[in-house]
Amino acid sequence: RILFHKDPEQRHSMRWYTQMGRRVWFREVWGFLVRDIRVKDGPTLAEFWGAPQDAEEESMSVRRPVRKLAPPEVTILPSA
Repeated sequence: RILFHKDPEQRHSMRWYTQMGRRVWFREVWGFLVRDIRVKDGPTLAEFWGAPQDAEEESMSVRRPVRKLAPPEVTILPSA
């Protein structure tokens, strides 16, 4: 739908972006199949990425800031 947008500049930019993505995609697949070198005794995926961090992140939880109570007011009595 965005490729048929009314704005000619928008259409041009989206067509350019699509063409660039197509070129990159073919180059990535070609590189994976032909250029990239694989080793048999390389690290496992767990060794490469390290330990999972599942317990450290709660991406969809909404946290509200902790409210701090105001300090008690200090009353100064007039001297007698």
